[in-house]
Amino acid sequence: MTVRERTGGQLFELIEDKAMKESKAMKESKATKESGDSRQGGFTLVELILTLALTVLFLAGAVGIVAQGFTFMSSHQNLATLNRDGNNTLDRLETMMEGCYLIDNANTSTAQFAYSADIDGEDSGSELIVIGQAGSDVTVTVGTGAAAVTSIVLSSLNSPLEFTYYKEWKHEAGDVVTSGYNESVKVVKITLHLTKKTGGKTMNKTYERFVLLKLTPNDRAT
Repeated sequence: MTVRERTGGQLFELIEDKAMKESKAMKESKATKESGDSRQGGFTLVELILTLALTVLFLAGAVGIVAQGFTFMSSHQNLATLNRDGNNTLDRLETMMEGCYLIDNANTSTAQFAYSADIDGEDSGSELIVIGQAGSDVTVTVGTGAAAVTSIVLSSLNSPLEFTYYKEWKHEAGDVVTSGYNESVKVVKITLHLTKKTGGKTMNKTYERFVLLKLTPNDRAT
C-alpha cells in the first residue's frame, strides 16, 4: 500500500467519524427539543398522578374540617336547647310552687309535690296541684277526680323527677325532711335530668333549683 492510499484511508475514516459525531449530536439535540416540546405541551403521567393524589388529600381534609364544624354546631345547638328547656321548666315550676298554701302530706314524696294553692284568685288554697312525672314527661295536674286537668310541661326526662324537702334555707343534709312536710318544709329542691338525642349521640344534663316557699310552716293552713 502506497503512502497515498494510507493517507486517503485515514482521511476517509476521519470524515466518517466526524459525520457520525455530527449525526449523534443532531439526534441528541432533536431528543432534547422533543422533550422540551413535550413538557411545554402538558404534564407527564407521574406529575398528573401526584397532582391528583394531593388534590384528593386536600379535599378529604377540607371535608373533615367541614364535618367537624357541623358536629360542633350541632352539639352547641343541642346544649342550648337543653339549657332553654331545663331553665324554662324550672322557672314555671318555681312560679307555681311559690304559691303553695297547704302541702298535701299524703301525696307528697320525692317523686311528686302535691299542694293546694289559689291559682284562679278566687279561693285561698282551693285547687289541688300535683307536679309529677309520666314516662319522660314532667306533668302538672290541677284538680281531682273527673275534673282534674293534666298538662305536660316538659318531655325530655331521662330519669325520675326528684324533689328534696328542707326545713331550713341552708338546705344542708341535716335539714332534709322525709315526712310531715306541711308542718316543717320551707325549701323544695327540684332536680331534672334531661336528655337530647341527635345524630346517633346522646347529650345528658342535670338541672337543679331551690324554691323558697312563700308561706312558712307557721303561716300555712293545717
